[in-house]
Amino acid sequence: MITKSKTIEETEDLIIAKRYSRIQRTQHWGNVILMIILFLTGLEIYSGIYVGGAKFTQTIHIWAGLLVFILSWIIYTFIIIGERKITEIIPSPRDFLDVVLIMGCAFGILSDEKYPHYDFYDAEKGKYINKYHPTQKFLATINYIMLFFIAMSGFALYGYIAPGNWTFFANIGDWFMTPLINWGIPIRFFHFLVFAYFLMSTMIHFYFTMLPQNRERLRGMATGTQKIPKAH
Repeated sequence: MITKSKTIEETEDLIIAKRYSRIQRTQHWGNVILMIILFLTGLEIYSGIYVGGAKFTQTIHIWAGLLVFILSWIIYTFIIIGERKITEIIPSPRDFLDVVLIMGCAFGILSDEKYPHYDFYDAEKGKYINKYHPTQKFLATINYIMLFFIAMSGFALYGYIAPGNWTFFANIGDWFMTPLINWGIPIRFFHFLVFAYFLMSTMIHFYFTMLPQNRERLRGMATGTQKIPKAH
């Protein structure tokens, strides 16, 4: 998959090229902010210690969850469809091997030369060759599933603690959670388990952004541009 890129600035040693679009960065950082809000309000609901009152915290929590669902299910889906990458996020057998190589490089077992690169700037074509990282593929696929379940369990829980509010969403969540109820699995416990998954996957994601190989990519997600050293 080749994504057209525009060289914004060029020096003797560097090319500064456009890396991420505004909508990509908005979707990413919007999710970050909303997940922090969900984490903090979730702690309040779990502990029963409220800063702004139970009703206020619960309302903020449910709205933040709904917005995350919209950003990650609807807007993100439109982004990858618009970029014609809908099939690219599906993991392949090769991705399993590459994940092993990536983990080996991350923990110092393998040299950095073994690290599989999935994107680079083609100076001759003036384009950014941009493919999804294998860990992104796995996370994207699993996150789609987990996001659905945390949303449904959240809607069902909100219907219990605030009956009469968000009735439409609460009924949908309750319908999807009925099998768990029949199996004797508490919805609140299930909701917490899915949250624990997102917490761990976010920590892993954060760890990989701190690797030297990925720091310029992180900068690109913040500014939209990336500095690419010229080969001499």
